[in-house]
Amino acid sequence: MLSSTEKVTILIPVFNRETLIIQTLRCILQQTYPHIDILIYNDGSTDRTEKVIRTNGFHHIPIIQGQENKGVAVARNILLSACKTKYACWWDSDDLCNIYRIARQMKKIREGFDIVFTAFASFRGHNHVNFQEHPIQKKRPIAFASMLFKVDADILFNPGKKFGGEDTAWSTQMKKDKRVAYIDEVLYYVRYHDRRIGRVKKRLKPEDRAGSYAAADKRIFGR
Repeated sequence: MLSSTEKVTILIPVFNRETLIIQTLRCILQQTYPHIDILIYNDGSTDRTEKVIRTNGFHHIPIIQGQENKGVAVARNILLSACKTKYACWWDSDDLCNIYRIARQMKKIREGFDIVFTAFASFRGHNHVNFQEHPIQKKRPIAFASMLFKVDADILFNPGKKFGGEDTAWSTQMKKDKRVAYIDEVLYYVRYHDRRIGRVKKRLKPEDRAGSYAAADKRIFGR
């Protein structure tokens, strides 16, 4: 029987999120499941992301520094390699979660599942999200970043998929021969904003989508 005090590492790849990362971290600290670690990989941010984290009371959170942006696939692989716990979950640096997210997912893990997804809802910009409310019942779809999983260091992301698609390929591999649970409650909140990867990609011509998110972001926003 899995211990009720089993630790979970929240893995956060981040690139140029100086205006959003603090809200994300404050949300994490309100999780009702107390046995969590947080690990951030800074993928060569060119803004004040690291300084904002360090000067807002989060100096204790380990940050792995990337010298240059190599894309989210590399970032996720580095986080997986550095993870020291048996279980981990993704949390995108611009998103929020219901305070019961990790507790609900770990309950499923203790029931014998290896991977647990949840339903999600979306919100825009800095609009208020009541992530402390009792979870709302909702059938799929699910969000990739809602995934809590038993770490498998042998399954990595494909760095060749630099601009989307790497998450689907990795999760498909991860789900093979595993017990997968889906929680039909909104426990994950996806934030839509102009610099979200999916929205940046849509603004590019098809021939420009082979490059990195950082290059696309700089082309559109100038930094």
